[in-house]
Amino acid sequence: MTDPTRCTVTESGWHRGATAPVAFADQGRDLVVELKRWNAGETFETTGGEEVGAVLEGAFELVLSAETHRLEAGTAVVIPPGEPHRWRLVAPTGVLYRVVNHASGTPAP
Repeated sequence: MTDPTRCTVTESGWHRGATAPVAFADQGRDLVVELKRWNAGETFETTGGEEVGAVLEGAFELVLSAETHRLEAGTAVVIPPGEPHRWRLVAPTGVLYRVVNHASGTPAP
């Protein structure tokens, strides 16, 4: 966990156009940030605090309790706190950037 009283800069390992695996995560007092390269068919389910997700590469399906969205590179979404949801990669590879606010609801896993 990063010291929440100081600004920190961390290299994520992601660079546009690179194909190397990326699995970066860091955490402050209330926020968790994650940047990950996904492989075909991968899914992730969670319920937690308010979440912001941005697709940097590829395409993802986002399934919430009452709706389904297809998000492609260059799109972003804000998910309300406590809303169960599932991310699923629908492209051969993809990069997803997520930030979860623990202070806004149930902590994310």
